[in-house]
Amino acid sequence: DARWSRVEESMGEDPVLAAKMGAAEVRGLGGGDLSKPYATLSTLKHFIGYGTTEGGQNGNPSVLGERDLKQNFLRPFQEAVGAGALSVMTSYNSIDGVPSTGNGELYNGVLRRDWRFRGFVVSDLYSIDGIYETHHVAATLQQAAVMALRAGVDVDLGGKAYATLTDAARKGKIDTLLIDDA
Repeated sequence: DARWSRVEESMGEDPVLAAKMGAAEVRGLGGGDLSKPYATLSTLKHFIGYGTTEGGQNGNPSVLGERDLKQNFLRPFQEAVGAGALSVMTSYNSIDGVPSTGNGELYNGVLRRDWRFRGFVVSDLYSIDGIYETHHVAATLQQAAVMALRAGVDVDLGGKAYATLTDAARKGKIDTLLIDDA
């Protein structure tokens, strides 16, 4: 969407070119081998469908079909993960009514199960809070934190939401093994 205000965060609209450029950049940053001198951990962002939101607004829905998602959006990320990327950042948008930051099929399914991703997933700034405050699919901030953790989000960029997980664990709302894994 031409109204989207963050076009500088994109490698463009061509999925083949974006895939090749992204993978080359990851390899140039050390390819996920942090023992190399000057290696840098690269973070791929924003997973996924970001920049196509209704009205160009960050937290709005992205209306994408499965074919469009697989053909045009996933490929660049998959090639960059294959090149050794160790971090993926969530996005503010939702797809088919599911906030990206709370979408377990994306992080536990596509990334970890299908692509064998061995890194960590970090939320975009306060995007876990957005599950509650913007998307309104969680009744509380703590419920949003539990949803994101179960979806495979390891790190809360912003810190407000995951600060509630200690209480959630005490109350039996989340297994501490998930916290340990993150």
